[in-house]
Amino acid sequence: MTENSRVTEPLLLVAGMGSRLQPLTLDAPKCLTLVGGIPIIERLVDNLRAQGIKRLVVVIGHMERRIRKFLQRYRRDMQIDYIVNHNYRTTNNIYIPFGWPGIGCGVRFCWWRAT
Repeated sequence: MTENSRVTEPLLLVAGMGSRLQPLTLDAPKCLTLVGGIPIIERLVDNLRAQGIKRLVVVIGHMERRIRKFLQRYRRDMQIDYIVNHNYRTTNNIYIPFGWPGIGCGVRFCWWRAT
């Protein structure tokens, strides 16, 4: 990967309800589901931090307070910007970010979305 194609501002789509993972997601958002005793989003943040990422853009919706609370405690030196998808029950996550003022066409993103 060349320096020009390197992702510098990952976009994490974590607004969904995780209904296909029920009953695991009845009391916690999908991204906080434990895998091997570690929340999925913790693994993601650790991997991104190891790659030198300093800023995340996180699309939240379902149980957004729980996600914010976790990331506030866990972010350390990372800057985290949030986009709130208030329509998470009826729409796909992907349409939100490109209408958000902080994201332009020239920015390269990677994202995680559990299906």
